[in-house]
Amino acid sequence: MRMKLPLRRSVGRGMALVCALSVVACSGAAPVVELESSALCQRSKREKTIVVAHVDERGEAFQGDAPRGEYDGVVSKIPTALAAPKTAVITRRERKDCYDKAKDVWYPCIKELRVDFSKIRGIARAPKMDRARRLATQLCESEVRRKSPKEGGYLRIDSAQYHCTVVQTNLCPVYKATAAQKKEKKRLSEERKRGQPKYEINPNCPSTQHCLPKRR
Repeated sequence: MRMKLPLRRSVGRGMALVCALSVVACSGAAPVVELESSALCQRSKREKTIVVAHVDERGEAFQGDAPRGEYDGVVSKIPTALAAPKTAVITRRERKDCYDKAKDVWYPCIKELRVDFSKIRGIARAPKMDRARRLATQLCESEVRRKSPKEGGYLRIDSAQYHCTVVQTNLCPVYKATAAQKKEKKRLSEERKRGQPKYEINPNCPSTQHCLPKRR
């Protein structure tokens, strides 16, 4: 506990210095409103700004929420994590050439671009909570980068402005697997033993995004 306080002060001073020197203005993270426990556990269609993924019992991550019987016989409760951006809004000031129609001249100007990350969330389920937390953070940061403006033609993916943190966790109920799901699990297990492909990978996935394969 003694080591955490100076570290937080150091990070805070560092972020303040970055914000002072950069053309990108930092905005503090708005308080995150937690979901109802049942809402975090429910398997339903989410808003486009909420990215969901799950990890199966073998440790492989897939796009989308877990099938209702995925964790039957694996865990008694499903570790689930929700991550949100550390910075809710960034404001980028761009230096451009503007045209004055009345004077028929071009002049240097600064235009402001406001990017709102406040609705972005990453939700992940996994057999272990630490994996769920890591995946939720990765999903959130991938979506933040996808919506981020480029600086000099490149994304500043190393910038602390684009980082996310876990803001909520829960242990969700396990649903019983149907006979069809148990049969599918057995088929997938046999596929893995034979070394056959288990999923489809998106060939158009940008290198800056955390793209996961889809279940076939």
